[in-house]
Amino acid sequence: MTSPPADPLDRRTQSRRKHTRAIIEWPVTVISTTGSYQGKAANLSRGGALIYLSHELTIGENVRLAFEIPDYQDVIVAKGE
Repeated sequence: MTSPPADPLDRRTQSRRKHTRAIIEWPVTVISTTGSYQGKAANLSRGGALIYLSHELTIGENVRLAFEIPDYQDVIVAKGE
């Protein structure tokens, strides 16, 4: 038996998600038409990711993402908006 999430907001968010998200702490580089920005990926799924950046992007802006996988010296490159 699993216990429910402590925060009711988490429960609502999880029920709306189509894909399960993995909790991660990976450095990420976001490349847009305005520049290249360093940030941190907090979670990742087949349908999206939560990325913290100090630079604000425009909604719908096309970007390239380079996730740096710690301990593996590998990079995953993806496109997003």
